[in-house]
Parts: sequence; structure tokens; C-alpha cells
Amino acid sequence: MTPKRQLALLLLISPLFILPLGCGARSNAPGKLHGNVTLGGKPVTGGELIFTETGGAKNSFRATIKADGSYTASDLALGEMKVTVNTELLNPNLKEPTGKVGGAKGAQIGYRPGGDQAKGEGTYVEIPANFRNPTTTTLTVTVVAGDQSKNFDMTGP
Repeated sequence: MTPKRQLALLLLISPLFILPLGCGARSNAPGKLHGNVTLGGKPVTGGELIFTETGGAKNSFRATIKADGSYTASDLALGEMKVTVNTELLNPNLKEPTGKVGGAKGAQIGYRPGGDQAKGEGTYVEIPANFRNPTTTTLTVTVVAGDQSKNFDMTGP
């Protein structure tokens, strides 16, 4: 076999040995949460949960709260998250944004600026300000790989 043929054969079969190295199970597989959101024991009947990483990148992930108070969040980063609740997108009296989403540290969550005012399903439930603010919320969760159940019950002002 000529050196050119040997090189061509080597280039042809070498990917077969390299590809399996990158195809193993991911050690940082995304997490998935499901559960119910309540205020004083009663279902929050619409809106969204915002999960914000507490360390590193501080990425945010959103999940819709259904009319029965349930939610499902998929493809979450693993680790500790602060959780805020936004129902203002359902507020029938809201004419202007109540605050900024992201940006200024501690900004109160309102509806999304820039025309993305999807009403979603459900009816408006007023949420105490501390649960709408990522710096004051007491709602947290540690996301692990796979599916887990987590209910969020807000009490007090």
C-alpha cells in the first residue's frame, strides 16, 4: 500500500475512533421542575415563575403558571436558583411597566418591556412585592439533574 493510500485510509477511519469520545452522558444534564404556586394556600391562577441563578452567569429561566396554579419548567441549569413570581402581565389595570426585567440590580419585576405583553392564561392575582423582586424573594430551589417536584407557597406581605 502506498503512503498516499495509507494516509487516505487513516483519514477515513480516524473519525470512527474520535466520535464515541464525545457521545457519553452529560454530567450537567438540564433539570426539570414541576409543581404548584400558591399565595396563602390558594392557587396563583396565572403568570410566570422566573428562576435566576445565584452564582456565576446569573441566567434566568421562565415557566408559565397555568390557570390551576401548576407549572412545569424544563431545561434549567443545575444549581441554586432564586425564584420570583410575575403576575403583572395579567393585571387588567396595568397601563405602564411596573419596573425593569433584569438590568438594574433589585429591579421589581413587571411585565416585559418592548411590546412582549403576552397575556397568557388565568386571572390576575396580586403578588406581594418581595416575591417579585430577585433581591428580596425568599423563594429558592436547588435544581438537580432530572425531574423534580417543587411547590412554591408565598405567605405574608
